[in-house]
Amino acid sequence: MKILHAINNFFPSHQAGTEQYVLSLIQHSIEQGLDCEVVIPQNKIISSAYSFNNIQIHPFVSENISLKNGYARRFLQVEDDFKKVIEKVKPDIVHFHNLNSTFTIHHFNYIKSIGKKVIFTPHLAGTICPKGDFIEKDIKICNGRLKQKKCTSCFYNETNYKNIFAKFLNSASLSGKLPRFFSTFNYIPFRMWQLKKIASCTDHIISIAPWIQEVFRINNIDSLSVPTQFLNAPFEKPPETPEENKKKIIFIGRVYPIKGLDFLLSTIEKYNLSNQIELTVISPIAEKNEYYTKTKSQFARLGFTEWKENLRREGVLKEMANHSLLIAPSRSEMNPLVIHEALSVNIPIIASNIPAFTDLIIHNENGWLFDLFNDRQLKDLITDFVSERINLKHEKFKPKRYENHNKEMIHIYTRTCSAATNTNSNLDS
Repeated sequence: MKILHAINNFFPSHQAGTEQYVLSLIQHSIEQGLDCEVVIPQNKIISSAYSFNNIQIHPFVSENISLKNGYARRFLQVEDDFKKVIEKVKPDIVHFHNLNSTFTIHHFNYIKSIGKKVIFTPHLAGTICPKGDFIEKDIKICNGRLKQKKCTSCFYNETNYKNIFAKFLNSASLSGKLPRFFSTFNYIPFRMWQLKKIASCTDHIISIAPWIQEVFRINNIDSLSVPTQFLNAPFEKPPETPEENKKKIIFIGRVYPIKGLDFLLSTIEKYNLSNQIELTVISPIAEKNEYYTKTKSQFARLGFTEWKENLRREGVLKEMANHSLLIAPSRSEMNPLVIHEALSVNIPIIASNIPAFTDLIIHNENGWLFDLFNDRQLKDLITDFVSERINLKHEKFKPKRYENHNKEMIHIYTRTCSAATNTNSNLDS
């Protein structure tokens, strides 16, 4: 059985949580006798096929890689370069890990049309949420139900359109009916159309967390599998907490607005916490945007110095083990690897109360939760932790292993491959 994993980025240039998940799954699959390769998009041929850890990687040229206009994806064609990779590799299953401008619903449909099997694992909130964060108008956590009026108002609010304009689109029933050159205003109907097509264009949808399954269910897609949740245990025992003048706190993640590092820094600055803690930031890559520059400057202005990038995973785990507390202030996640790793080595966590974290963290038992956007609650938890006024009830947390999750994925591959193939997926309706 041959599996081709389709993912936006892969090792060695990218090594964040999604890439680590896919790498682990591939390595376990190969150990079990499966043949696995990877296909990735590029906006131009930077490299030909190459090998990483004996895994063959196939780049293909995608003209859609920088496409900003989401609605235009409805009219995209599958690239000849992508088809050539499929012809060369001859996979039994294509396992997609992204659905966006590079891997579109048309890629799913193409694979089905040639008699191959399609498995899809959504790793990003943008698979369903047009804004990509499940936060309604930057005020409250959304339940994930895709509805035209609600999502139109929320989306245009985020993109600096006035609410009154979004209301006009809805009341006039224009959204989704304007010509294609008004494609921005057709975006929400497009997302609703795409979501309906996911079920017919896939043989199996994998939910990497129970809350994701619930979001699909609330949108009338019930046929998801939820394999055993994965926790990676990189150490045999939890690290000893060193004696410190200040508590060493760590943030691990991309420096994106969605990860909430700016919110953490603003909280530290507002409540003058920098004299109580030492903050370390670990980012998998140096970003090139205004948010990154502004956030890094704020970090330095607060007197912190430990900002590290491009560490290999072993280095990230070592850094984590040398800290007393992990803070995860994200406004959106799916099933973050860093939380699993912190839990597996019994490092305390303070996190926002978004579904991805509430799936994993029980308040006062294996971590602490604060209400999203509530800086006073975050401040109180940090100061209570520093002064040792709060302690976890369960100091030992027994982790599951990646292997449990991966074994179930092997069974899913086997069942999917042996099932009858349906090539009648129609995107026109």
